[in-house]
Amino acid sequence: LEVELGKEINFTVFENQEFKYRRDITDIFLYGILDGRKLVVIDEVGLS
Repeated sequence: LEVELGKEINFTVFENQEFKYRRDITDIFLYGILDGRKLVVIDEVGLS
C-alpha cells in the first residue's frame, strides 16, 4: 500500500487511558491527528 500511495504509512496505538488523558489535556499530537486529513483503508482481500 505504501508503494501504491507513494508515501510511508505511520500509525500510533493508544491505550484507552492514554487516549482519554491526551484528549483531556488537548494534546497537540493527538489533535493534529484528529484534525488532519483521513484516508480510510478497507481490507477487501481479507488477508489481515
